[in-house]
Amino acid sequence: MTGISVVICCYNSSTRLKETLEGLSRQSLKGIPWEIVLVDNGSTDDTINTAISEWNNYAKHDVKLIIVKESRQGLSFARESGIIKAQHELILFCDDDNWLDDHYLEIAHQIMADNPGVGGLGGHNIGVCDSGRFPEWWDEYQQGYAVGRQAEHNGILKHRMYLWGAGLVSRKSLLLKTFDSRYPSLLKDRSGNELSSGGDSEICARILLLGYSLYYDDRLKLKHYMTNDRLQLKYRERLFDGHTKSLGVLREYHDVIVYNSMSFFTKLGIVLESLFFIFAISLKISGRGKQQYYNNLYKIFNWNAIPASATVRGIVEFKDFSVNQKKKIAYNG
Repeated sequence: MTGISVVICCYNSSTRLKETLEGLSRQSLKGIPWEIVLVDNGSTDDTINTAISEWNNYAKHDVKLIIVKESRQGLSFARESGIIKAQHELILFCDDDNWLDDHYLEIAHQIMADNPGVGGLGGHNIGVCDSGRFPEWWDEYQQGYAVGRQAEHNGILKHRMYLWGAGLVSRKSLLLKTFDSRYPSLLKDRSGNELSSGGDSEICARILLLGYSLYYDDRLKLKHYMTNDRLQLKYRERLFDGHTKSLGVLREYHDVIVYNSMSFFTKLGIVLESLFFIFAISLKISGRGKQQYYNNLYKIFNWNAIPASATVRGIVEFKDFSVNQKKKIAYNG
């Protein structure tokens, strides 16, 4: 395993980059190559010149700042461009408002080197704001802003199937597969000022389908800066509306991941239940819809004749792709 590429995706980020780059300039990582890949996603301000000028102030000549321009609007497109441009196997997604602790890269590199089966790594994100005082509702909603602890204990996540994108560390070889153009993402992530959601969780779901684990370590700390407009009720409502809209797709990912590990008899029970309700609905004995039961059958059998939804078909196709990838790895090993 080589070094780390820090991918910063930017949209009109000139006023937020100073503290972000300052945090990166203080990293304690020694003897391991690393770089910053800044992806400008159609900014109309002075993001690029600000980043170059700011990074030059720190005279970190051994750490390159690479500028990438991505004209397709959206965080997912920007991340994909950053991943492709990255020169190192480990990739850290650092948002333009993430201020990394001085030891973040050092600790992340050590954890990923010691745990080759880990595909996603996250830590403890601490919220900060200009006034120093958050609204009364903040504690209840902060997790929706990617702030707080992501698990009770350090180690591989047993039940939670996602990590936040802010501070997420993964492997380029895995991320290239999660962004494989043959299996397009089913969720639209943030684009400009639009607050679509779910891209982080979809990346994690695909990492799990590829046979890798998610890992949490609270030694990984970053400060997640909140501008005042993000602490207004209207913004909060828009943000959580985006989260809610992504839940349907994420539930289907969850089911496919869980079904993979079910015993034969558990799967048989799901099949019999689904067939019963499809039959009962056909006879108008039950008022439920058939679609979910067709989806359940498709997740187990993957027969084209089953009229599953396009979402479920897309997830199962990626699952089959991931199974083939694991077989190739086992064969080559």
